[in-house]
Amino acid sequence: MAAKAYRLLRAILTTAVDEDKVLPANPCRVKGAGGEHAPERPVLAVAKVFKLADRIGVRGAMRAHPELFTTRTEAERALWELLNQGQADGDRDTRFHALVLLAAFASLRWGEVTALRRCDLDMTAGTVRVRTAFTERSNGQMILGLPKSRAGLPNGERTRRDPARPRRSPG
Repeated sequence: MAAKAYRLLRAILTTAVDEDKVLPANPCRVKGAGGEHAPERPVLAVAKVFKLADRIGVRGAMRAHPELFTTRTEAERALWELLNQGQADGDRDTRFHALVLLAAFASLRWGEVTALRRCDLDMTAGTVRVRTAFTERSNGQMILGLPKSRAGLPNGERTRRDPARPRRSPG
């Protein structure tokens, strides 16, 4: 916050010196005072990432089903049928395992990893295409749009390669 205030004051005084000719020189000359230095974000060790991925889906009952249910009772009845038929795992929901691993090892942002679809994954090449991302507006509404891109790509799309796979040699 102080760095932003210093930059604003320096800009105002620069205008007073250069354009308005009110001051002979800008008194804001402290080197580095306008720079912001965010503390380094904590990073999980690789073993802890895998532990988190393994534990994230542990819960009482799986909540994935191709149908939409109008009541909770209908949904629970369908879940119990799946459990009894051996088509659902009542102890673990593995859907979020890949989400944790992609977010950690492919350096995907939350909005990017939650916007991924199956067609964005190329299991043969070991790549993930980031074509869309969710962003949250100030009113809490989630909007699906283009991802951020430092590379300056025209549509923001980029591809991440599986770091565990060796690169293919050309030709």
